[in-house]
Amino acid sequence: MADNEKRKQFVSAVVYVHDCAASLKGFLPALAGGLDELFEHYEIVCVDDASADDSMAVVRDVAAGFGETVFSVVSLGVFHGVERAMRAGIDTAIGDFVFTFERPAVPLTTEMLAEVFGRSTEGYDIVAAVPERGGTVSSKLFYDVFNRFSTLPGALETELFTLVTRRAINRVGAVNVSTPLVKAAYASCGLARSSLTYPVELSGEGAGFTRERRERAIDSLLFYTSIGYQAAKTLSLIMIGVTALALVYAIAVFVMGRPVEGWTTTIVLVSFCFAGLFTLMVLVVKYLSLILGQLVRKSDYVVSDIHKVTGGKTR
Repeated sequence: MADNEKRKQFVSAVVYVHDCAASLKGFLPALAGGLDELFEHYEIVCVDDASADDSMAVVRDVAAGFGETVFSVVSLGVFHGVERAMRAGIDTAIGDFVFTFERPAVPLTTEMLAEVFGRSTEGYDIVAAVPERGGTVSSKLFYDVFNRFSTLPGALETELFTLVTRRAINRVGAVNVSTPLVKAAYASCGLARSSLTYPVELSGEGAGFTRERRERAIDSLLFYTSIGYQAAKTLSLIMIGVTALALVYAIAVFVMGRPVEGWTTTIVLVSFCFAGLFTLMVLVVKYLSLILGQLVRKSDYVVSDIHKVTGGKTR
């Protein structure tokens, strides 16, 4: 294929939008320009996660500058968070290859899009563009802990964006109706994965850990790693150790003929054991809630409207 010949495949780009009007002004033109240069047929799906700023006005303005390029806007009724909002966008996308952007602050170039797509055509169903540096300390800590306790093939890391094939989307959709971390679902689906590293720094809107991201991180650790089991096992061993020490103390007091001193030791021991028991119950309840969420097949998001924006006009 000649370098200036456009690809024939139909591709979609799904962009998460939530109060990021400033970033969209630079990101969307770069994305639309890159796709237009590389592909004959493409679409851009913007998922509006209940934005309160001028994000949708920016989308319409950018769409007006790209003629017949189709911008689909998926408007969610209430705030859903990144994972569920992106699933709504992926369900709307019709491309055979789907680029996913969880943050529109990515320093994007046409060469990056071309290289990631090229790697996908080499037989990889999931290709991630990852930054050489960047990400917050909390994000790095999360992936360190996740990869330490996870049984998934390969390590997960902070990503700039990801390209997934329709086969990967269908495979994950058939197994996981709802998942707290979709990249973990892709990693466990059994299809070939690859990544490309770029010397860029991830910064700007969406780079940090919001409350929603922290909750998603906790759910992901409990669902995809053994950290819950390891914590429960460690706590149980500590409780057994304390009980053993209390038994040794009781025997020593009996042998030495010294009376037991009041109720303090007993109360402390009982309190500690019950605290450990309740902690285990919390972990069990959390696991059960996650399992229940996977078993109950229900709509994971609520869409209030879907419309096309072509040439700046809504239809």
